[in-house]
Amino acid sequence: DLLGLVVIGRCKTTRRWLVWGHAWAHRIVFDRRKDIAQALKDFETSGDLTVVDLPGDDVRDVCEIIMDLERRNLLAAQYAVGVDPAGISAIVDMLTGEEYGIEASRIVAVPQGWKLNGAIKTTERAVAGKTLVHCCQAIMAWAVGNAKTSQVGSATTINKQNSGNAKIDPLIALFNAASLMALNPEGRGSLDGWLSSMSQPH
Repeated sequence: DLLGLVVIGRCKTTRRWLVWGHAWAHRIVFDRRKDIAQALKDFETSGDLTVVDLPGDDVRDVCEIIMDLERRNLLAAQYAVGVDPAGISAIVDMLTGEEYGIEASRIVAVPQGWKLNGAIKTTERAVAGKTLVHCCQAIMAWAVGNAKTSQVGSATTINKQNSGNAKIDPLIALFNAASLMALNPEGRGSLDGWLSSMSQPH
């Protein structure tokens, strides 16, 4: 029901990661998930959630944000976009099509489940060490609150607390982005102005 996007930049001076997130929901979610409908409406009001009428509108919005970063010379030359393999097709098809023209080699399918262990640990340490600075968005706090950690062997995994209403898509998007940032992609510009523009409700 939700599609999450997280953008991570890196401060040139402090090397801190700067995190911004957003989510999309189809309008039908208000009927299907009445128990979280008010929370989603609050996120929409705050500008952290966009409600779309048709499937595909959310993917187009994601692609537009990615291309805004590309036009501003902010998207990394390699390891630029990390996606959940389960949802890779629509995003990759649109991004690599004639309208946007992103090279497929810059899009990475990030393994999920226990294979996200490295990203989970990296994010956890970065938050604790204050080397990750986020926008204090209520939707991300909500997603974190919906998450449950469990051990699979020596690996930590993140799952939903409840199978239906506990949405964690923005948090998983954060881990996907952290997976690529851990590869230390080369930066190409300043994220500060872009973050300021995206902090306004839209």
